[in-house]
Amino acid sequence: MELGYAFHPPADPHALGHPALDIIIFDTPTGEHFDPHQAAFPICDPKLGLQNMQISHPGDPGAYQICTGRIILRDLVGKVVEAFSFGGELSIEPLEDRTACRLTSSAPIFDLRGIDPAENALVSEYEAVLGLLRAREPDDNLFEFELAAIDPLTLFITMSLEVEDRLRQIPEGSRDSEYWALRRAIHHAALFVSPDGRLPADHPRIASLLQA
Repeated sequence: MELGYAFHPPADPHALGHPALDIIIFDTPTGEHFDPHQAAFPICDPKLGLQNMQISHPGDPGAYQICTGRIILRDLVGKVVEAFSFGGELSIEPLEDRTACRLTSSAPIFDLRGIDPAENALVSEYEAVLGLLRAREPDDNLFEFELAAIDPLTLFITMSLEVEDRLRQIPEGSRDSEYWALRRAIHHAALFVSPDGRLPADHPRIASLLQA
């Protein structure tokens, strides 16, 4: 691992997103690359609701269920690396001079370093849909618990369908390069789970999943 973190490649090299993310939190920075000093993961606490679990060395060993949201890595000089997931399982293993973390998910984990601007734009669309859904639910904690109960892959598919619905509402005359970039991004993200890059039209929608 050359950067202190590594996104695992998807099975389809054209797919957008990654099945796993490895993070090494060092006791003493190497100074040779980005050395994560702290990592923050969204979790749903039974009493406090949505919280950021902060991990530094030495981390508490174990397996943890992660909620939908951004993963934020920070080093000692203030540099930040971010990712986004629809939830998954985080394993933490403290070693003598570092803590090894691995997040795995059935849904794609998105790299927000800006290597692919369309990837960042797609995540912004997911976050916009989530923001609208949160605004309709008066109890924030209840919404987060309902969201966390949905399987990550199921949530990824239904949220992608929601984004597709938003894009269809854009008049043809207003469909600019950003529109087509998002359409391509959804297609490539769908390659993570479907060989033809198509989302199942008959998949349950988010409204029914939250009411289940």
